[in-house]
Amino acid sequence: RLHDAPLPAEEKAARRLLNRLGERDARALIAVHRADTRALAPAYHHRLEELDRLEALLEEQLAQNACFSLRQLAVNGRDALAAGIVPGPAVGRALDALLQRVLAGEIPNDRAVLLTELAAYAG
Repeated sequence: RLHDAPLPAEEKAARRLLNRLGERDARALIAVHRADTRALAPAYHHRLEELDRLEALLEEQLAQNACFSLRQLAVNGRDALAAGIVPGPAVGRALDALLQRVLAGEIPNDRAVLLTELAAYAG
């Protein structure tokens, strides 16, 4: 289903790809795109360089232990509750919102920053 999905060679795209698919499936999708590109006319082979850059970015994110899942987020549900978020689905929504902002590069996966953001969600 992701066979024709665009894969831009950007740091944010690498984090989102890891978030959505995990390491194994992200690598598999890049391999599918690489095989498809090789099957095209040589005029399209410039795309191979983009896929190489995306794969390098993916490697870099993994080497830096970048945050791409809730489990890697520097705060958790207990922190959300302590910040005053109402128990229940609101905790998950707040944590997911923080994760999306970390993935987008809007905020760092820094505990102090995330605790401040959680307090704003509770406010």
